[in-house]
Amino acid sequence: MAFPPVSLPVSRQNHCKPQSTDKGNSVNYILFLFMLLSIHPLFSQTNHWLIQESPASERLNRIVFQEDTLGWIVGKGGTILHSSDRGNSWQFQQSGIDNEIFDIFMLDAQYGWAVALQPPSGGKFGTNILKTSNGGEDWQSRFIPQNYYFSIYFADTLHGFLGGVGGDFIETFDGGAQWTPANVDSNVFAVNDIFRFSFYSGDYGYAMGGSFDIAGAVWRTTNGGDLWTPIGVSPEPIRDMHFIDSLNIIAVGGDFDFGSGLIKTTDGGINWEYIYLGIFGEARGLGVRSASEYWSPLGFTGTIMTSDDAGENWISLPLPDYNPMYDIIFLDPETGLMVGENGRILRYSETPVSISSEEELPGTFALLPNYPNPFNPTTTISFRLPRESLVTIAVYDISGKLVQRITENRFSAGTHQLIFDGSTLASGIYFYHLEASAAGSGKRLFHARRKMILLK
Repeated sequence: MAFPPVSLPVSRQNHCKPQSTDKGNSVNYILFLFMLLSIHPLFSQTNHWLIQESPASERLNRIVFQEDTLGWIVGKGGTILHSSDRGNSWQFQQSGIDNEIFDIFMLDAQYGWAVALQPPSGGKFGTNILKTSNGGEDWQSRFIPQNYYFSIYFADTLHGFLGGVGGDFIETFDGGAQWTPANVDSNVFAVNDIFRFSFYSGDYGYAMGGSFDIAGAVWRTTNGGDLWTPIGVSPEPIRDMHFIDSLNIIAVGGDFDFGSGLIKTTDGGINWEYIYLGIFGEARGLGVRSASEYWSPLGFTGTIMTSDDAGENWISLPLPDYNPMYDIIFLDPETGLMVGENGRILRYSETPVSISSEEELPGTFALLPNYPNPFNPTTTISFRLPRESLVTIAVYDISGKLVQRITENRFSAGTHQLIFDGSTLASGIYFYHLEASAAGSGKRLFHARRKMILLK
């Protein structure tokens, strides 16, 4: 059963994510998910985001500004970029590490901190805490072993917080030299991962996060972090937040299979309302251009969603080259910036621009999410090539066994689509793998894998 896509804005509706308690409920949930994905809004053919020159080539995760002119971007490979001209140009700062930096917090133009994860190597793993006291001209690193932290916040030069895996919540009173467990209320939601901090004032603020396919949570404090209270607010992780005022707050989140949603409160976080948006993608950031206009990059989909009525209704739009984007900021209504994969930096343009894959060749290789997903019995697999390549796409079952080779041919530069027919296969989870090689030498240029669900 398929439903035709519609191009109308998605109105906010209250939904609770179905919980699977037996096999029948699991099938119902997959059917429900299939219907939701099948009716997502069609992409508009115009957008406001233009590709800006970037010195980086690695994934960029977070962008922050101080004094509206000084900016920092962090990402994979120990990348730290700095701008002193409102993001018009960017230069590398030397982080001294090569691990992926997930978050950065700048207290002012001089003092800042960042967190980078060190994957297991030689029995050693943990988190690098970077600190600068001169605007990033120099960064010092301190290693915290056997714990992963994704987010960091400092109230002043001495008092700060780290949030990480499994609700690991610690604080420092000496600028980061020593860390101790923070005071957190104990409840079932306290064990969720912490992805971000957002404060309205020195005393009043939130940490936010969640666990994939389990829950989204916020940790609320009204006394400057002397006590944090975890609150379950959604069925998927929360990623970013905007304070309209002290009582009215909106936050966004989601995941790759269920799509995007938002939460809101009108009483300062005592009660929260969850709204499922029905838009494919994982809302990763929240940029506020005006009191009524919001933007949120949707991560892996290479799309963005926007609302022009303060979050009441949302539509999704394509981004240049469908490059995945992860964070967004507006310095004023004319100056917006967004960062993501492949070192990409996008800049907001007040004049809408045309997006056409036929007019502009892709700048990077990419294997895009199949659509629809789940599917029965066919689905479309799309991929992008910046140059002519030999392309092999094959499908594997969950055990890793090859079940079908879709193509093994030469393709020109551009965006391509292939139809996969699963009519001879059983319902279940499958993986499709793309490998691209140089047309002349056969040297492998790119490979990627994605998951899809066949439902009969």
